[in-house]
Amino acid sequence: MISIVILDDDLLSLETYGTFIEKIAKKHGIDYELKKYYSPHDLMFDVEDQEIMCNIDIMFLDINMPFMNGIDVAKEARKLGYQGLIIFITANDQSWREAFDLNAFHYITKGEKLSKFEEVFLKAIDLQKNHQVSKIKLINNHEVRLIAFDDIRYFQIIDKHISVYYLKGEFTFKGTFNKFKENLDPKIFIQIHRNFLVSLKKLVSITQKSVILDNGVEIPIGRIYYNHLKESYIAYRKL
Repeated sequence: MISIVILDDDLLSLETYGTFIEKIAKKHGIDYELKKYYSPHDLMFDVEDQEIMCNIDIMFLDINMPFMNGIDVAKEARKLGYQGLIIFITANDQSWREAFDLNAFHYITKGEKLSKFEEVFLKAIDLQKNHQVSKIKLINNHEVRLIAFDDIRYFQIIDKHISVYYLKGEFTFKGTFNKFKENLDPKIFIQIHRNFLVSLKKLVSITQKSVILDNGVEIPIGRIYYNHLKESYIAYRKL
């Protein structure tokens, strides 16, 4: 499911782009949800909620609005941690240039045909699908983290609390361990102890009693897990 937002203070444009998305999604079998905003303040109210913001995959933002324009909205969203794609809608070819300082994905000039919109939209969909696959979303109360799988070193499980240790720090959330493991690639993330699950990408060395990770952390290996770890690591090295 791709979550899409459109912000435009022109109701006709808002409905036009909503119709474009509906037609393209139906044509290509894209599973999506769409929310349309007429007011930038209404959108910012929702974006300030971390859980809502982290569920938005693509934002279409009109640049040419009074008081708070699309660039202002994008700046605030990025400051709040929005990592999704931004596509600007503009009335001319010049006003988009500042937008690319905000890591915008693309821009669309008002009045362009459905075919041009479709081209940009499909590129965004493809990129966002890859983005979703490469990251995991973790939630603790109202705090949300999007963490790249490649950044994760290991997970520690204590009762119903799971802590993830990754390149930028750590984050603890509630979850059932066996259920949570379904979100992970079993070729990469291997359980080595009843309380630990490690990423093979971060292993530096393995002994019969422990593993050493790339940051020097040593984690114990449970006796019943050793053979599976060894076999998994050999298979990983052949990938």
